[in-house]
Amino acid sequence: MAILATAALGASVSGVMPATLVTSAEAAPVTASAAVVGNVHAGAPYRVTAWTFATVRNQPRSAGGRVDKVTANHGYDAYCWIHGENINGNTIWVRQLGDARVQGYVPAAYLTGGVTGGVGTKC
Repeated sequence: MAILATAALGASVSGVMPATLVTSAEAAPVTASAAVVGNVHAGAPYRVTAWTFATVRNQPRSAGGRVDKVTANHGYDAYCWIHGENINGNTIWVRQLGDARVQGYVPAAYLTGGVTGGVGTKC
């Protein structure tokens, strides 16, 4: 009990400083979009592959402006997914960084890897 009390008070136990406890209210949310610097992500946690040609849009809808394209059997860096317009029965759009290094959204319906195109993080 004395060790727990000492560690809870912030004292060193065996030369190791205890971890700082942070409540969920104090913690800053960590999201894939938080890593954006200018128009470029600091690091891409996912690699996605298109199974067909698709247009990358500036919004998760087909009326969004064209910013890039993906082609079949090519891999692209992806960061997160978001709900958008329904494309072929799927409302998931993946935020990705295309060949032109411009961020945009591509329908997950055109990516391999399941409903989210293999991207596990929601934007």
